[in-house]
Amino acid sequence: MSTIATQLEQNWTIDGKIKPIEICIREDWHRASVVDAFKAEGLNHEDAEAFTDWAFASVAVAKDTEPEDCLTDAQWERLS
Repeated sequence: MSTIATQLEQNWTIDGKIKPIEICIREDWHRASVVDAFKAEGLNHEDAEAFTDWAFASVAVAKDTEPEDCLTDAQWERLS
């Protein structure tokens, strides 16, 4: 999945500073590790899980969930 992620959406940031795809790559796409890394960056648990789901869905080849379905409107506003 890292090759796909390298090509997609690496410019996204959360709150102007957290780079979700880079964190996923660094954590080897291990969901619990990504959630923990987001929390270490200051996200609450609910947001960390939602942004993890969004990041995974945004790079998935076979999608069970669309990325836009992972975040609330308020969370979407935090992405840039």
